[in-house]
Amino acid sequence: MHAMKPRHTALTALLLPVIATLPLSARAHHSFAAFDMTKTLTMICTVKEFQWVNPHTWLACTAPNEHGVTQEYRFEGVPPAVLTRSGWTEDTVLAGDNITLLYHPLKDGSPGGTYVALTLPNGKRLGTSGTSFVPPPALAPPPTPTPTPSSTHPIITD
Repeated sequence: MHAMKPRHTALTALLLPVIATLPLSARAHHSFAAFDMTKTLTMICTVKEFQWVNPHTWLACTAPNEHGVTQEYRFEGVPPAVLTRSGWTEDTVLAGDNITLLYHPLKDGSPGGTYVALTLPNGKRLGTSGTSFVPPPALAPPPTPTPTPSSTHPIITD
């Protein structure tokens, strides 16, 4: 029988725990555990910033909270590659745009969540699943926000 060399044994002892935890790290990173996926809320808000970055896009918006005070909300999104298949570009959402946002809220009640669709100032609706967003029949379409004169959003046609 062939005996394992001491350096191989030491290397295996060091790498085995790291390799064993890799799948757990990957699952934890892509978890939706922080979001209440059973609720889909609608918010009319003003875009503060849209980050077209990997591994997740980010949308920062402002809107009045339940007390009427303007508050910042942060929403995590899918990667740019997925949004591209839904018709998005890095310039689809611009700072200052008034949008209607559909999202799953954070379970802990913090202001934000994960966005699933939005209506642009020109009325075009976009989803985040790789296909154009079509609201389910049970949901009324969200109200279209009124564009502001300062909006520099490009017109997107079907």
